[in-house]
Amino acid sequence: MYWLDLAIICALLWGGIAGYFQNLDKVLTRFMVVLLSIFMAHLNKNNFVALITSFSSIDKEINKVISSQLVIPVDGKGFHQGHSLKEIITELELPPVLYKGVIQKLELNFSNLEASTMGWHLTETLTEITTNVVGFLLALLVWGAWINLGRAVWLNRSPRFQLLRKTSVWSAFINIITNFFIVGLVSGMLGITTWLSPVLRQVMDINKSVFFNWSMQVYYWLGAW
Repeated sequence: MYWLDLAIICALLWGGIAGYFQNLDKVLTRFMVVLLSIFMAHLNKNNFVALITSFSSIDKEINKVISSQLVIPVDGKGFHQGHSLKEIITELELPPVLYKGVIQKLELNFSNLEASTMGWHLTETLTEITTNVVGFLLALLVWGAWINLGRAVWLNRSPRFQLLRKTSVWSAFINIITNFFIVGLVSGMLGITTWLSPVLRQVMDINKSVFFNWSMQVYYWLGAW
């Protein structure tokens, strides 16, 4: 079994074990914090992207890194005539979920792709996806901190029902689901950022991992790109 698959399985199992020994109210509120943080981050992602790009040149730096990683010229010269867009993007060896996201964004934003501009469109699309990941992460951290603070206050001040103060199999199950979402978020971010680094790409070798690519699908469903 590949080490990334083993790490994901361990994270889910640990969630179940830790959840079993925690009170149900803590497990439930943690689950709600994660879902609400993801939802708010999704709603405010674009605002955070606009904020960081207005105060920094992170999008330009990301664009430079992506341009240097492409195995095809970004100005479109040298494209093999007759090759489809999917065949060209396949050469980049992107994780399957990221590959699908790139194809969809290209088809959505650029209906008529010519060989002379295809490299530029591809670079811009990958830059947009990566910048969105940064914006989503910042939004998630900010909203997660505020919502978690509210959770702590609520747990300290609200009356706690006897049923919710007991540990149970339900606590374990809910905590596994919570960790599933967290693993999906981490996998999605790593899947995109590791592609930018040849060293990390070689060390992690994401395409060998079945569970990692499945968990990246969660990130794709959440609309963080």
